[in-house]
Amino acid sequence: MIHASLLNNLQYNENHPMMYDLLETPKSIEKAILLRKEQLLENHSFNAHVVIEVFAGIIDFNDGEQHSVFDKGDFFYLSKKATFEIKAKENSMLRITQFK
Repeated sequence: MIHASLLNNLQYNENHPMMYDLLETPKSIEKAILLRKEQLLENHSFNAHVVIEVFAGIIDFNDGEQHSVFDKGDFFYLSKKATFEIKAKENSMLRITQFK
């Protein structure tokens, strides 16, 4: 068994978003991204397909073609190498499932 937590041992950074590797399985990697209110994760992409869940907070998402606001409990899919920006409208925590 592999265990990880989104509620323990994760800390926000005052100056920039924080990314944590939570666990790895044979088929995926689970990550967490923490953003303080108004922090921006810009020009970011992943080397694999991902599902992003808003575990806490509210975010503005922009991929150059589409702008969306996602709230706690929302999740969405991004294809491999898709470039995007995320801005936190309030302190936010994202859970990322990155497929291998």
